[in-house]
Amino acid sequence: MSRIGVAGGTGLTGRHVVDALRRSGHEAVVLSRASGVDLVTGAGLADALRGATAVIDVTNTRAADPDDARAFFGAVTRNLLAAEQQAGTGHHVMLSIAGVDRVEGNGHYAGKRRQEELVTAGPVPATIVRATQFHEFAAMVVNWTRSGDAAAVPPLLVQPVDPADVGDVLARTALDGPAGTFEVAGPDLQDLVDMARRTLTARGEALRLLPTWRGPFGPEMAGEMLLPGPDAMLAPTTFEQWLVTQRPQKPVRGLGPPGDRAGRRRGRDRKDPPDVRSIRSGGGSPVVCRVPRMTQPASEARALLDRWAARPARPVQQLTAEDVRRDDLAVLDVQRTPGDLYSVEDVEAPGPAGTLKIRLYRPHPGRLHPVLFLHGGGFVIGGEGYDAPLRELALASGCLIVSPECRLAPEHPYPAAVDDAEAAARWLNAEAPGLGADDTPAAMAGDSSGGNLAAAVTHALSREGTPPSFQLLIYPMLDATASSASYEEFAEGYGFSADKSRWYFDQYLPPGVDRHAPRVSPLFDGVLSGVPATLIVTAECDPLRDDGERYARVLREAGVAVELRRYRGMIHGFFQMTGALEGSRRLHRELGAWMRGPAVQVRRAT
Repeated sequence: MSRIGVAGGTGLTGRHVVDALRRSGHEAVVLSRASGVDLVTGAGLADALRGATAVIDVTNTRAADPDDARAFFGAVTRNLLAAEQQAGTGHHVMLSIAGVDRVEGNGHYAGKRRQEELVTAGPVPATIVRATQFHEFAAMVVNWTRSGDAAAVPPLLVQPVDPADVGDVLARTALDGPAGTFEVAGPDLQDLVDMARRTLTARGEALRLLPTWRGPFGPEMAGEMLLPGPDAMLAPTTFEQWLVTQRPQKPVRGLGPPGDRAGRRRGRDRKDPPDVRSIRSGGGSPVVCRVPRMTQPASEARALLDRWAARPARPVQQLTAEDVRRDDLAVLDVQRTPGDLYSVEDVEAPGPAGTLKIRLYRPHPGRLHPVLFLHGGGFVIGGEGYDAPLRELALASGCLIVSPECRLAPEHPYPAAVDDAEAAARWLNAEAPGLGADDTPAAMAGDSSGGNLAAAVTHALSREGTPPSFQLLIYPMLDATASSASYEEFAEGYGFSADKSRWYFDQYLPPGVDRHAPRVSPLFDGVLSGVPATLIVTAECDPLRDDGERYARVLREAGVAVELRRYRGMIHGFFQMTGALEGSRRLHRELGAWMRGPAVQVRRAT
């Protein structure tokens, strides 16, 4: 567990940062007057930062005058850096604004530029995260310029981002280590006037909007001045998804230039934005803009990909089940030796076509929360590569991990695997007390093709009124039509190819099977009432990425409590690569922390 200081931790962005850190099992120290810290004078900082490994600065000011803004950001930044140097803090993360180096004549931007200068020249290794405007930005502009029954909104193009997504990025960045300067933006381009109009409509407000330059915005901010560069990281939540969270409400008062004064947590899932999106400009004419995506693997993942690329590869059309099963054993080379568990036991359970082999991973004695984990492998590969990762997951979560070996394709095509998975789930719910588990509904989990099976079983049990305690899906394989945009974006060169994913489905599904059937493609299941709280993990550089993110949106629209976490720069299969990727080790830590939460809640409720 790391101790992270959060300056500005009571504001809009800061609250999300604090929440993200605590959900990941880390200590977030809010640096505010309420905690005895004065950032402007520096009083209390030394004590508050004792033992802190990083500081995240999301402070803001309402000052519009350039001198006042520079003075505020200068004082706060100097005090933070001095206290961090004294405490031996190894990483300073600063939230800045996309376009800050291009816009002149705006006081707030001038203050941010001064802050960046101090951080760059400071004594503490640093990362500067430049975010685009928040989804709330249009409403803020309306409140700044409101006069009578009208408000002035500048005709700006923006690529708005959700503050909850930015909070996640800042928290992960603080834990990952210094990374220079990078941008984060939302997935879709918007016209600010149109954003304001739609926000007001959603909130039930009637106001005339005047598309003109006024207030803190001048024509120097026109065109693409506020848009991110082509290498910006894209956060998942769209403006449309944020918009549905808006309800009729009173106007927000007292908001200053882009800051963190109001708001609440928004959904993290997103629609599946295409590379080219058509929007409407302030004048109503179509504007076609290319939405940038960050598609580069992290350096540690790139090293793995380069090593694999040096090996001769068979064309997908020449693959056999024996080939992929043998080749998959190479994953053992990128796994570390896990710690000791209290016990690992092999048992048997009745299945629809004979006995099912099941392995139980018990991290410590006592009654533990049961989690049925259905491993991946494209419905073709067995569980040889999952022993070490499941030991690590058991240790991280404190749960009893129960891993069945379902029948494999092509020898046993659909519906063999999903029938076995459902039988294993029912057996576990019936036999859990005798296995040393607590007397609560088992949770469902799975990765890749196992995520497909886990979702299908979760849907079936939920429809019967006996839902799992929670659902955990890691880069799940949910669409047998392989129609997500990420199949094209990451078609090849990222380890797991789009063609290979389609090959796996071909091995699993007999000719004539409806690939839209919910039991084949859980993404298309239209009956989702009763599905439990769900965590979906996606890898940024993965053909399956959009399967999971589309499913998160579907669940949220059905009223399911769902959390989506995209792991920047990671590739398909990274759950199994703890010996080679820090991203994999971080995933296990964060999965364990998340799983402990629902497991504890279920035990308290029963």
